[in-house]
Amino acid sequence: MKKNMLLLVGVFLVSLVCNVYAGTLQKDETLFVRSNLHAVGTTLAWHNMSSFKDVIPAGTEVKIVKCGGERIVFVTSENNKKYVLEANSAQWDKYLVKDKNEIKAGKENISVGMSKEEVYASMGCPAYIAWGIKSYNHPLEDIMKSDKWYYLKNSRNHDKLIKFENGIVSSIEKY
Repeated sequence: MKKNMLLLVGVFLVSLVCNVYAGTLQKDETLFVRSNLHAVGTTLAWHNMSSFKDVIPAGTEVKIVKCGGERIVFVTSENNKKYVLEANSAQWDKYLVKDKNEIKAGKENISVGMSKEEVYASMGCPAYIAWGIKSYNHPLEDIMKSDKWYYLKNSRNHDKLIKFENGIVSSIEKY
């Protein structure tokens, strides 16, 4: 009985912390896209698959429409187009930033020698941060600590494995 009560209290505290963290986003708040985000129509997936041809460029100004649970809804300031980011809203800082100066410059093509920040700005959040470990529930800090980033082409195929040494790309493997 005591174990069950402790477990319930623990779950409650974790959910409270997550809700407070997610609550830092407010409706009508203006933010900026942290990295290039790939879209299919108006849907953005947390794993940012490269087969999605529409791209919202890093630095794009957006306004929050709704944020909570498993999605973040925003409109771009440029053309007022509405997008739904299907991602853990408690981890919003993997996709959006409040200060445009936090965005690192990315490059169109990634290459050996680039920093993690440059790869992140160019490619977005990796789908996996180690073999079989999804980035979905991991904060940006955990992602930046990982030395292997896996990106997906689509729901069935990997696109790239990027390996880092001392925060710098050491190899890029294509699948």
